[in-house]
Amino acid sequence: MTGQVRLDLLCLYFRWHVKSVSKVHAPFVGDGSAGMMIPESFKLSLLQYGHPGPIIRRLKGQFDQQKMTNPIQLGEMVCGCRVVLDGNNRIAMILTRDPDATIGALPEDRVLMLRDGEWDDDTLEWWNPNPQSFDFVQRHSAELYRARRNKSGFASGEEYEVEIARLTDCLTNTPHCCIANR
Repeated sequence: MTGQVRLDLLCLYFRWHVKSVSKVHAPFVGDGSAGMMIPESFKLSLLQYGHPGPIIRRLKGQFDQQKMTNPIQLGEMVCGCRVVLDGNNRIAMILTRDPDATIGALPEDRVLMLRDGEWDDDTLEWWNPNPQSFDFVQRHSAELYRARRNKSGFASGEEYEVEIARLTDCLTNTPHCCIANR
């Protein structure tokens, strides 16, 4: 099964699962007062990237709230971190333009927060067992893309392959680091 087919199936599954959840808690952004899950000052770069490996950006251009038809779905992990289940491309678009963007940059009515136990975290364990924050993934993805573009800058093909393997391993196998432990 190709990565794109798995990605499409996973997105379909998350959309089905969210529809099957009896009680949806959205939106959960605001000033951090009682009942709010994420304060507006929470940096988007601290959200956990929902895909394994380097940043994938299929959407081009700038983020436009008016064109946003589906909510950005966030799932709370057991540790308390929040992983982007659906909307990774849109978050990456925002962060490309503004690395310090906060959750307040998202339309309040287009953020869907699922608490731990309300979404199938076993699927995430299968799909991406080591979710990392967007800032970690963006930084290491940039290194990977630079290395790929600079293949001729390596002394040998073997050195190039070792560096690509190292960066890929870093992106896929670095254990999850909770933002509370940073």
